[in-house]
Amino acid sequence: MRYLKNELLVLLALIVIALVSFFGLIFEINKKFSYEVPAFGGTLEEGIIGSPRFINPLLAQTDAERSAVSLVFTGLMRYDEKGKLSSALLEKYEISENGLEYTVTLKDGLKWSDGKKLTADDILFTVQLAKNPLIQSPKRANWEGVEINKMDEKTVHFRLQRAYAPFLDNLTLGIIPQHLWEKFQPSQIAFSKFNTESLGAGPYKIKSIERDSLGSINSIKFSANKHFVLGKPNIKTIVLKFFANEEQAIRELKSGSIDSFGGMSPKYAKEFVDKKTIHAIDLQRIIGIFLNQGKQKILSQKDVRRALNLAIPKQNLV
Repeated sequence: MRYLKNELLVLLALIVIALVSFFGLIFEINKKFSYEVPAFGGTLEEGIIGSPRFINPLLAQTDAERSAVSLVFTGLMRYDEKGKLSSALLEKYEISENGLEYTVTLKDGLKWSDGKKLTADDILFTVQLAKNPLIQSPKRANWEGVEINKMDEKTVHFRLQRAYAPFLDNLTLGIIPQHLWEKFQPSQIAFSKFNTESLGAGPYKIKSIERDSLGSINSIKFSANKHFVLGKPNIKTIVLKFFANEEQAIRELKSGSIDSFGGMSPKYAKEFVDKKTIHAIDLQRIIGIFLNQGKQKILSQKDVRRALNLAIPKQNLV
């Protein structure tokens, strides 16, 4: 009887060891092949300097307007988190050997945030409106000399008058819905309520807007767009709060009324080194020198301009 009891204890011990080994193996396999996936939810409140008037990619000019536009709209292409051009609405593009023709094919099943179908007609409508002088779009210069034609429901053809290597950047222009805007005359576009209540195909859609007594926008609440072509964003709600100046935004950040604030001056950034996470982001920038040949006649001489060009240490500046 005692011998049988010892055998049972040994058997139980072996079973325990086997179970521990089995679950340990499962844990190691899970750790090796699994990865964390961000959960959907939460709210981010961001501070922005200025108040938007046009949440419209054809009319937006200020940082406040461009920030809101980037949430509501997307183009054929879009800049990713590393600042690189990547496809958004387009599936593929082809460039002719002479660099004058671009053929763009849209992805399947594209939808606006209201669930309606997005097609090549919307691309044509947006670009043709951008080219129309009556709406005075700051994007007009990018599209002068560019012919656009619809080949079918998913294919658009662009033809340039001369080769222009950065043309793909033009394709980041936010596309606007024809079914919403076609009812307006071009000269009336700037006065439409849809400039602040519009819908797009970007990662978010406008949920609500708060205004002050004068009608200026104080804040905009955005909710995730489940139809976004690159997948529903992880943050459920984004609130943009608009301030008259940086000092106001900094006070709100210190008090906790906003979670983040972009474009902070270095003098303020030092105050948050131990309190907030600070991200340094590289921004694209073009710096140019314009020579006034009317006031300085010597600058009209080609050799002088060439000498100045050679004397500037461009690589060191970069």
